Amino acid sequence: MAFAYVGSANAAVSGATEIHCNRPAGIATGNLIVAVYAFEGVGAVSGPWITPNTGSLSSNYIGPATGWEQLAMESPSGSGVGVEVWGAVHTSGTIQWAAFNASYSAVTVTAGYSGEYAPNNSILDGCVRGATVAQVTGNAPPAPSVFSVTNDLVIAIGADEMTAATFGSPTGYTSRVDVARSGAGTAEAVIADAVSSVTGDTGLITFPNNAASGGTLGTTATLSIRPTGSTTPNAFYLTAPLPEDLLLASGYSLQVAAVSPATGQPVSGVNIDTTVLTATTLLPPDAQNLEVGQWFLVPGPGA
Repeated sequence: MAFAYVGSANAAVSGATEIHCNRPAGIATGNLIVAVYAFEGVGAVSGPWITPNTGSLSSNYIGPATGWEQLAMESPSGSGVGVEVWGAVHTSGTIQWAAFNASYSAVTVTAGYSGEYAPNNSILDGCVRGATVAQVTGNAPPAPSVFSVTNDLVIAIGADEMTAATFGSPTGYTSRVDVARSGAGTAEAVIADAVSSVTGDTGLITFPNNAASGGTLGTTATLSIRPTGSTTPNAFYLTAPLPEDLLLASGYSLQVAAVSPATGQPVSGVNIDTTVLTATTLLPPDAQNLEVGQWFLVPGPGA
C-alpha cells in the first residue's frame, strides 16, 4: 500500500506547562502520527523541553508509556525556536498532551499518514528509517538531507519565526500543515512531505519563504519513513529515554536484545553491531571536571 496523507491538527499555548492537541483529522488505527513541537525563545543546548510519559502521567500524555517515541530534537544556536518531533502509530484516543519541564510558549502541528511499515502497529517496529536535524538562520530555512530509499516517505519539518507568507512548500514537496503560535514573528511549525523516487541522500530541502528577520534562529528536521511491505530492517535508530534523573551506580548494566518485528519474540543468530548510550551530567558547568568518589579526612601535621 502506498503512502497517503490522512489529515492534520494543531494547537498553541503561551507561557504554559503543557499543550493539548487533537489527533490528526481522519486518523485510523494503524496510521502513523508525526507531531512537531516548536518552542519559542529557547536557548542553545536547552532541549529537550517535553517530559516523556514513562508511566507517571495519565494515558493522554505522550511518551514511551503510551506508544510515543521522540524522533528528533534540536535547540537553536542562540535564543530562537527549538524543535521536538514525536511519532506514534495510532491505536486509540482522540487527543494527545505533552507535558513541559518548565513554562514555554509553543505551537504544535501534527500530520497523519497511512502506508507506513508497522507490522505490530508500533513506532518501534522500525518504520523510521532515518532522522536528521539542523540549526538554521534567516531566510529560506533548509531542512537537512536524509538518506531515503525509493518509495520512502520523506517528511521535511521546520520550527522558526516566519513572515506572514509562512514557510511555503519546498520544490517537489507538499506542505500539509503550517501554523504560527500567534501570527507572523512567533514560533511557527510546518510539516511537508514527498515520496522518494530514488535511493540516496535527499540533499537540503529548502522552505522558500523569508524568516521574520535575517538573524532569526530556528531549527529543522527531516524524516524518512519506510513503506509497508519493506524488507524487515536489520538496523534502525531507537531513542529510548531512561527515567529522569536516573543515577547510574557502580555495576549498572544495559541489556540489548534483537526481536522480530513480526512477532515481537527474541531472534537468535543476530549480531548487534553498535549500541550507543548518551548521558548528561547533572553537575553545574563549573563542577563537571571534579572527581567524585569516597573521600576521607586525613589528620595533618601536629594534629
